Amino acid sequence: MRDTPTVTRISAQSMCVHVRSAPVPNDRNAPRLFSLDDANAILPDLLPLVATMREDAAALRELQEPLRELAERATLAGGIRPTESERDAHLSACRHEQSLERVLEELAELGVRIKDPERGLLDFPSVRDGELVELCWIYGEDHVAFWHRLDEGFAGRRPV
Repeated sequence: MRDTPTVTRISAQSMCVHVRSAPVPNDRNAPRLFSLDDANAILPDLLPLVATMREDAAALRELQEPLRELAERATLAGGIRPTESERDAHLSACRHEQSLERVLEELAELGVRIKDPERGLLDFPSVRDGELVELCWIYGEDHVAFWHRLDEGFAGRRPV
């Protein structure tokens, strides 16, 4: 049986425990390039990851203000004993943060760029007419059907 971490005192220095297995690829590394067929082929495998990412990001947004208030009270008081609901919120935030980090790492390892975790907005580096561009997909779309130049983002989306 797995022990559940217990938070008995929260201070301004309290943080979630983070375990990172491998460095996350970043934009300085040579990007994996996707054809339209490649991006659409990988999409079914990405759907559960993106659903989890969206859920975690939304949960963290909802927990942000209560936890900010808790941290502020803890700072002013030099530490406090949180209520049960505050402990639960803190533990929930840690779980969602760790889950989100795992998903973001997995997507990055696949070469996918995450533009908005809560909306489920992803870009796939690609080449179009010799120019490095991004194929663009947002959660809810059936397939990758848009692209944009690197400096244009979502607002510059065009049909493939």
